[in-house]
Amino acid sequence: MQLLRRHWVVKNAAQETVAEVGRWAKGVVGCTPILKPATCFSYYSGTDMDANGGSMEGAFEMAQLDAKGAPEKRFEVAIAPFHFIAPEA
Repeated sequence: MQLLRRHWVVKNAAQETVAEVGRWAKGVVGCTPILKPATCFSYYSGTDMDANGGSMEGAFEMAQLDAKGAPEKRFEVAIAPFHFIAPEA
């Protein structure tokens, strides 16, 4: 499998959209990683928030690769909303 593109929607604590990240931009943090069986890929990114919390949701476009490593079948993986809160000052 290969991660091809991503799309994120960031909402504030009132669930108002404050940013739309990626809009199906290529890869994540400059990478389009290939995920082989029993492997993983992790990355860190962030956004500025003017409230004490919010949520993100989005999707990844993935591809099943053929024997030569070329994208063969593309599909979308939805990422359910997850919440975040600001650390206590």
